[in-house]
Amino acid sequence: MKKLLLLIAVLSFGLILHAQNTYKVNPKFKAKSMEYTKKYIIDAVGKKSNSIIRTQKEPSSFKVVSGDRLLSFIPIGQAGNAYGFFGNPRTYIWADDNINSVVFTHRMILEPNTYGTGRIAYDVSTERGLDGTWANNIQVYDPLGTDDANARYPEGGIYNPPANTDPSNAYYSYYVPTLDGSNGPSWGGFAHGVNNLTTIDPPEPTQHNLTTGGDFYRMVPNAYTITQDGFSWMVDINNQDGVGFLGELIIAKGTFNAGTGDYEYEEWLMEILDADDGINDEKIAFSPDGQTGYICIMSDTESEPLPYTHYHPVLYKTTDGGEVWDDEPIQVQLGGEDGLEAVKNFIADETLDEYFPGGWNRDELYYNLGFHCDMAIDADGNSHITGYVALAAEEGGWYPYYEVSSTFHIFSLDGGETWDATHLYFNKTWDGDLGGINEYNRPQISTTMDGKCLFFSWIDTDIEGLEENTSPDIYCVSYDLYADVYSDVQNVTMFTPAMWVAFMGSQSHYVFTEINGDILTCTIPFVYQELDPGNPLEEVQFWYIDGFTFDFLLTDINEFENNILDVSQNHPNPFNGTSVVTVKITKATDLSLEIYNLTGQKVYEINNGKVSAGSHTLTIDASNLSPGVYFYTVFAGENSVTKKMIVN
Repeated sequence: MKKLLLLIAVLSFGLILHAQNTYKVNPKFKAKSMEYTKKYIIDAVGKKSNSIIRTQKEPSSFKVVSGDRLLSFIPIGQAGNAYGFFGNPRTYIWADDNINSVVFTHRMILEPNTYGTGRIAYDVSTERGLDGTWANNIQVYDPLGTDDANARYPEGGIYNPPANTDPSNAYYSYYVPTLDGSNGPSWGGFAHGVNNLTTIDPPEPTQHNLTTGGDFYRMVPNAYTITQDGFSWMVDINNQDGVGFLGELIIAKGTFNAGTGDYEYEEWLMEILDADDGINDEKIAFSPDGQTGYICIMSDTESEPLPYTHYHPVLYKTTDGGEVWDDEPIQVQLGGEDGLEAVKNFIADETLDEYFPGGWNRDELYYNLGFHCDMAIDADGNSHITGYVALAAEEGGWYPYYEVSSTFHIFSLDGGETWDATHLYFNKTWDGDLGGINEYNRPQISTTMDGKCLFFSWIDTDIEGLEENTSPDIYCVSYDLYADVYSDVQNVTMFTPAMWVAFMGSQSHYVFTEINGDILTCTIPFVYQELDPGNPLEEVQFWYIDGFTFDFLLTDINEFENNILDVSQNHPNPFNGTSVVTVKITKATDLSLEIYNLTGQKVYEINNGKVSAGSHTLTIDASNLSPGVYFYTVFAGENSVTKKMIVN
């Protein structure tokens, strides 16, 4: 049946595209397989460290001048081996600009009378990650007294109550897969829990273990996030051991219960794609107001293939905070007449001549996105995706080689109706074998919490004579969304002690910001792990990089031309008591808020008078307002922003 559908699809494309040429590739270029779905699960199961805790001197932080930046390299937590910090999950490090806090989630070291490296901990700084401000190895997950519940690829973040600026009122939250054996020989469980962010000596975490049962077949979730309005989200593919992908996603939404200090999750299955379609990655992200969100699946959609496109982004959208997700997927076509121009034109003519000595047509070349992707949602609710795009073979392989593969920014500015792309960097290498661990490029996106500036990072080995990504540096580029300006690509770790050893380099989903006059300075938090490339079973040390910044001239950003830097969605919304709005302004000015009903009548007002630059909280009291839809307008001097709210 699958082959029949594929044949029908191919014939349909032939009718649409008329004649289709087949280009023979120069035999010296060998296409590599695109098969990857959950491959690392097989690689990592059963890997246990027999190492003893090292008695070497504790590592010390160091500072390095890099260009015009002063970088600090700070040792934080440790793990018993390198297997917890690779693969597709990306929510290892998480910063919250509103409380100047950053956390890093990881497995722990092997100690006597414990259960391997299956325990989970976090490291935390409530002072923007500065040297000397970290508390490390705070244990939050215990494998229930048995090896069978060992945790593996952990993800975590910060829940910060709206309008809160005190870290002691915030919470750390984690979500992890576990080896409980209920879905095959090893996998099958999830675990999640919460700890007050600063309750660390001792910690008082909650812990909830889930197991495979009913229609839910749990493996390794690659998608986890916490929205700015406080909801926690997890996405995994429903994957039955021995059967494979079942054509569904497992989605979990967590609502924070202030009374218990814990997340309460509801869980459901969402039908997507075809059970025979391949999936290499999945991500979830939301806009700053928490209303517009996307789930991004990286799939070949082999049951309904796109022209000249293999693995590519497939998105599902919500505009009401995840209450309803669109049934019809948004598919991003890479190649063909309707493909992305930046993708079809990033390879030089002379390079294509070398690959296709018999001739070629740019509209009839195949492309592939793999193996990892990442996603962020901007201030306007638009999706931005980054990944590694390579020339592909018609029969299914691809060419992840220099000059025919690159890191890309793929985005929509109209809610997913149309798509565009920007070529960011020609990667010198793609993957590398670190003693059994594959080191890929790890493309990732960070944003300011207002979603107006984006930052892309990846790791790459650029050393003459090396063809594998075994000596990586971290690279980063910034993007001013409203001015539509990219910075030059920066090598974060060049000429530092982390040069060529920034293994599994990762960045936070959010960055830290600071306003000085007309300059917005953004600091991007990075973490990498120090390991023995020949033996990933040895203990590893994690390092935090502080001080890597990009500066933006506020007047160059269209949205920053006024006094108002950001106005949050009121929270909670809907509400029937009080609700808060957070406003960030760029300079001292008069600040007020007015509420209007649907007939345009002003029914409520707050006037704070002249206030200083920075963040301010406005509290709305709806006790005298009738249930219904209203609009609130924030005024800062001569500038204003209007948003909708609901009183129930």
